[in-house]
Amino acid sequence: MISVQLAFVPCPVQCVVPWRPVRDGITPFRRAACDLRHAPVMCQGVFESERQVSSTDPASDAFTFDQQALKQWVEENGGDLSNVELHEFELAATSNKSSLPPMRLRGVRTVRAVKKGAVLMSIPRSLILDASRFVSASPVAALWGAEIIPPESQEAVLPAHFRLALALMHETLSRPTSKFGIYLDHLPTLQQIGSLDAWSDAQRAMLESELLEELFQSRRARLEWVFNTFVRGKWVGNQQAELDGHVMLELFAACLAQVTSRAYAGREADGSITSMLVPFVDMANHPLPHELNTVKGLDETGENFVVLARQNIGAQQQVYLSYGDVPNMILLQQFGFVLDGNPYSEALIDCQLVLGRGESDEPSAEGSAREIAALVTSGRLLPCPGSVADPRASRPAAPRASRFQPWARRLFEAIYVLCQSEGLEASLYAKLNRLKSVDERADALALALVDATLDAFSSTLEQDVAELAGPELLCSSTLDDRRRVLALKFRIEQKKLLLEAQRNLKSRRAPYILALLTDRPSKAATKAKGFKQ
Repeated sequence: MISVQLAFVPCPVQCVVPWRPVRDGITPFRRAACDLRHAPVMCQGVFESERQVSSTDPASDAFTFDQQALKQWVEENGGDLSNVELHEFELAATSNKSSLPPMRLRGVRTVRAVKKGAVLMSIPRSLILDASRFVSASPVAALWGAEIIPPESQEAVLPAHFRLALALMHETLSRPTSKFGIYLDHLPTLQQIGSLDAWSDAQRAMLESELLEELFQSRRARLEWVFNTFVRGKWVGNQQAELDGHVMLELFAACLAQVTSRAYAGREADGSITSMLVPFVDMANHPLPHELNTVKGLDETGENFVVLARQNIGAQQQVYLSYGDVPNMILLQQFGFVLDGNPYSEALIDCQLVLGRGESDEPSAEGSAREIAALVTSGRLLPCPGSVADPRASRPAAPRASRFQPWARRLFEAIYVLCQSEGLEASLYAKLNRLKSVDERADALALALVDATLDAFSSTLEQDVAELAGPELLCSSTLDDRRRVLALKFRIEQKKLLLEAQRNLKSRRAPYILALLTDRPSKAATKAKGFKQ
């Protein structure tokens, strides 16, 4: 009998996008009672369909690997994969107008019908590359020993996903003698993962998202800082002598992408959190929430990673693992795909008008800085992704808000607070004061932010939809065009969410808002006194 200790949450998301925290989601469950609950989990998916489009290199889509080698290796080392197998799923083209051949998706499927609660996969801890046991036993652990980074500062200076990536890089360079060699052969390249780390400047520009660009630059700066601090000139053994600095840097970038797109996070027996790469399990793909058919976690001994069926699953059916409540912005940044109909996506609002930042990138008034810092501290505004690569460097005393905020209740609460305080730039505050109540000012300011965000795009929703359906993209398999499809899908989703927010705001107090935005006299506002909130 197996008692599963916990379910996992997507650690890389928390680490890479600290300004957009993901809920914990660690949920205990027991196989004995078949108490199999939907829990946020994560997997690797590189594929394209009507719901999910990947940015991987077309030339690299056909992964070259021995279908049986990985399964045999796991089973020979104590794993149980008797109910599943690797499979290449053939997917229909994204449109019946497309002349492209069907794409193929590598994933996991059942070999026979299984009942709810059955063990689909069981991987012994000895085969798991984790940030605790595996990393501690690696020679690279000497790079950040207690004499270099105090234990209490280790996670802040060098988070678990970086430590695991460094250990994975050492294992990759030791491939001929590594016991994980077969697993390493099955890991995708950076281009196959297709995260924004693999996109060119021109390809990222197609997204028209300053936030995604800021996140990319922040992530890259941190990666280079870690490399220069812990790798360049300090790497263990003679591996560095065999490779020049650029090759080592790009290899480290690839290993970090492999970790952040595949690793699971879990709680050890002592309560600590670790990141882990789980062979074979990380071949399973990501579904829409209603398609999730598994739960996973460590067993009660902590020595096996177990995937259980959360429902009856027929023979030769795909085994899915879910990322959890992850919006398309994070899926695109870290995993290189977007999911059509993603219920967790949010409109990203450009709040420059509220933050009052000019070329100096600082709030224009002392009162504004105080109010915004307080809103960040309270959680109503999310902080900047961070522009300081060195985590040990000095930081501003007051927290700074991100220019882009998700459209959610907490943002409207922040707008409301700013409208009744000194938290707005003087000329904007004077303009809003033409409206009598704080509610009216908050609605008007919120709509102004939404409109400004929409106006910043170079095209309309209708133009993007038409381009996405055009024959040039439907019949093209070039990398640029496939990433163009991704960019259009991301922009279309954002514009739909923004237009929905715009409609909702206008329906609440249209005359007040129109009076403000068109700079008309207060006559229109007078006519609207009978409007409800």
